[in-house]
This record gives sequence, structure tokens and C-alpha cells, in this order.
Amino acid sequence: MEKLNIPRLVLLFLLLCVTSVSAVNPNRQITQYAHTAWRVQDGIEIGTAVTQTADGYLWFATTNGLLRSDGEKFVPYDLPPITPPVRDLNFLLGARDGSLWIGTRNGLARLKDDKLQWYSDPAQHSGISVILEDPEGTIWLTRYHIPQGEGPLCRVEGNGLHCYGEADGIPVKYGLGLARDGEGNLWFGSSALCRWRPGSSASLYLNEVSKRPDAGDGVADVVAGPSGTIWASTEIAAPGMGVFSSSGGKWATYVVPGFDGSKVGSHTLFMDREHSLWIGTMMDGLYRVYNGIAEHYGTADGLSGRAIELVYEDHEGNLWVVTDGGIDMFRDTAVVTYSEREGLSDVSVQSVLGLRDGSLWIANGRTIDVFKDGEHSVLPAKGEFDESVMALFEDRKGIVWIGRQNKLFDYEHGRFQEFKRPDGSKLEEGGIVAVTEDSKANIWVLTDHHHVFRVENGAARLV
Repeated sequence: MEKLNIPRLVLLFLLLCVTSVSAVNPNRQITQYAHTAWRVQDGIEIGTAVTQTADGYLWFATTNGLLRSDGEKFVPYDLPPITPPVRDLNFLLGARDGSLWIGTRNGLARLKDDKLQWYSDPAQHSGISVILEDPEGTIWLTRYHIPQGEGPLCRVEGNGLHCYGEADGIPVKYGLGLARDGEGNLWFGSSALCRWRPGSSASLYLNEVSKRPDAGDGVADVVAGPSGTIWASTEIAAPGMGVFSSSGGKWATYVVPGFDGSKVGSHTLFMDREHSLWIGTMMDGLYRVYNGIAEHYGTADGLSGRAIELVYEDHEGNLWVVTDGGIDMFRDTAVVTYSEREGLSDVSVQSVLGLRDGSLWIANGRTIDVFKDGEHSVLPAKGEFDESVMALFEDRKGIVWIGRQNKLFDYEHGRFQEFKRPDGSKLEEGGIVAVTEDSKANIWVLTDHHHVFRVENGAARLV
């Protein structure tokens, strides 16, 4: 086996090793994650799938075979000899028992303990779309180019497949995206969206998709949310097509602030551990929806390609995105950055204050940016201050004090109050650079001319 040194990939894996076991923080914007991209023009092979096995190895399916990372280097992995050889990889799944399931255009294979075995007859040329492991450890898959008389949904049984079709209440002829909901139903895409569980007939949804001449392959992908919501997608962007959602049994185009499902085609839907919905589009990059608000990340932000092939979350919670132009990885960092991309009104930051209520205040030019619970607002809401904000302080009562060039304010219950000298004149001894509070709850103010004021009886007195 020839070793391939890819230093940036090595660095990436080392970074993975120090990342906590959790999903990327949904309260951060995508631009606040650490992002690494390997592009085709940089020499990376076009990817088709990514997974991680129980031993920690990351596996990448490419147009030329498999890459495996052991934490020190990435190497092309030569599969054990088998007849016919495994090639044309479509999908990878690392199962809990340590095995690697390999879906190809010709069938299903399994790699375990360096032994490779076909689980379907590759001579039938039945392609594998998606492989899924359910909570009981059963391996399920969807397939296309199905042999006559067989079905599109299969489970691994012994050393082969048990497939379900028309005789089992499944009327569709092929299977694409696959998901399992909290009640144990299996959902998969086809000419329509199919819901099925053993011992019952399938229910079909989005039947209108199959009636359209522009529907392509129909419903391309499906994902189930924790609250019972189901999302499904087609590869065509048009009214009545695109991304759909169902809540309470009613299907509609999925529309939230920042996203209109009828305007994108998608064959990649993914729900991460924090229940963020990731939507990979055919032409418009990546969307993430969390708490009913969508955020977009595309090639202008650094994404390696416009078309998203796959989204995968590894054991450490890092997010992998396979595009038509390369492979991207997103991860959390210990330090969070804020810039105009995250909504800052300016980049003239003078002071930063973390309040006890969890909000972050940033004195930024003539405004104050406030970030709380993933939302951003600006103070004052109407117009700008006429001078730059230079100092912020929260006292023990929770009142925020704001020092500007030569003016002092407090902010309480949504209102600003100015504090002047006892004679009503402004603090004209230079800009206010610091505010603090002593043990007796007195507020003290320092200017850049080294003058000190103490606030008492509603006024600022020079000390």
C-alpha cells in the first residue's frame, strides 16, 4: 500500500482529535466555525461519500477508490482482492460493529477485519443509493436498477439481502434517500415519497411530484426530525418542487426566514445532533436551519463547490460536506470571531462587555452591537449616537453604563439616561475610557485626560 502524505489533511485530523464530542454549536453562525476546504484544483479527488468507522478511521470514497486516515497520514486504501473487484463507490457507512459497508453501482460489499465480502450479486448491476443502521443494529439500504421481481428496500440478513417490494406493500420501483423516524417507520425517496415498516403496506406522499414531466427521479432525499417533522426534497427547483416539510400529516413547501424551498433543488438533507437541518442544494451551496431561521454558506464564503453531494457528521461532531468541487470540514473553535459577516455594524470596536444575562455588548463606532441567543440587534435602535462609544460597564444592579467621547449614559429597561455635571454641563474633559463600581456601589468614570468623576445624586462630579 503506497502512503500518501497530505500535510493539511494531517493537520485537520489532529484538530479533530482535540474537538469535543458534540455537534457544531448551532448558536454560532457558519462563518464562525473553523473551515477547511480541499479543492479539485488543489489535487483532491472528487468525493462521493465520507464516513467514520468505530475504530476512529475516517474513510473517503473518491472517483479513484478509498482514502483512509489513521490520525497521522492519509493513504489510499487498497481493498482486499475479490471477484469482481469493488469499484464505482456511491455510499459508505461505518457500522457500530466496526465494519465498513460499501455501496457501489453494482451492489453492496462489507469490509471487516481486512476481509471483503459481497452481500449482493454484482452481476445484477443493482446500484446502492443509501445505507442506514437502525438502533437495533440492522443494516437497511435503498437501491436502483432492481432485478425483476425484487424490491427497492432491503435489509442485511445473514450473508445476503432480504429485499421488500410489491408483495410487501411497496409499489415503487427504485429507492433513493433513506431515513428512519422516531416511531420506527422507514422513509425513502422514489417517484414519490414512501413510508413503510415491516408488516404493513407503504403509504405514499408527494404523489404530485411523479406526475410532473420535470420531476427527474422524483423525491431524492428525506430526513426525519425529533419532533415528528419530515423533510423531503427533489432535485428540481420550481413551484411545487424543491424542499418540502410535513407536520401533522400536512405537506407544504418548506419556507422559513432566509429560505424558500421552491427556489432550490436538493438531493442532500441532513439533521445533526443539535437538530440543525442542513440542506445541500444542486446549485446554491449549503443552507442551515436552526430555530426556524435559515443561514446560507456558498462559494463566496469559501465553500469548495456549488453543488452539495453529501453532508456527514463524524464522531467528534465535525461536519463534512462533499461538493462538486472538493471536500469541506467545519468544526467549533475555542475562540469565536465576530466581523461584519456576522452582522457587526462596524469594525471600530472600542470595548466588549459580557452581561450576566448571557448577552454580549460590543461598543462599535457610534453604535452598540448586542448578540444574545443567536440573535443580533443594535443600540440605539433609532439612529446613531453622535459620538463614538468607548467604554461599557455593568453594575451590580444590572444597569449598563456607557461612556462616549464626553458623555456618560446608563441603560435600564430599554431607556438611556445621560449624566452631566452638577451644573448641567457635559463632561468635556476628554473621552470616557473606563467605568467601574466600588464596594459602596459608587460609579467611577475615567477620561483619556486622566480626570476622574464619581456619579452621585444623579450627576457626575469631578474628583
